[in-house]
Amino acid sequence: MPFVKNQGIPLTSYRIFPGQIYNNATKRLGIKMCKHTYKNQHDAMCEMDALLEKGQPVGILTNLYYLPFFPKSYRFHYNAHNTIIYGKHGDTYLVSDPVLQHKTEIKYKDLLRLKQRNC
Repeated sequence: MPFVKNQGIPLTSYRIFPGQIYNNATKRLGIKMCKHTYKNQHDAMCEMDALLEKGQPVGILTNLYYLPFFPKSYRFHYNAHNTIIYGKHGDTYLVSDPVLQHKTEIKYKDLLRLKQRNC
């Protein structure tokens, strides 16, 4: 299998379509999932906050480069990184990222920056 090096990190040159991992997993596990796309950042953030208040985790598609909790050496422009927001305390969102081994947090302003880049 061919490898591509990005900032010294070997990566495979093959990847399935964005969202396909979640689609396959939810189908096999029998989990109901809804997808929404927003043109307006405010609408997206309000909807996410409303879902979080109900205790509903929210999956978002982000650009890996702008995630502040990622080590700088791992950051590169990849606009199809899946992340789960599972709670909120004040202006801080609780994050479960499939690449990290621990739970982390992201501030509202940083999350808004990610959404600006993806709109």
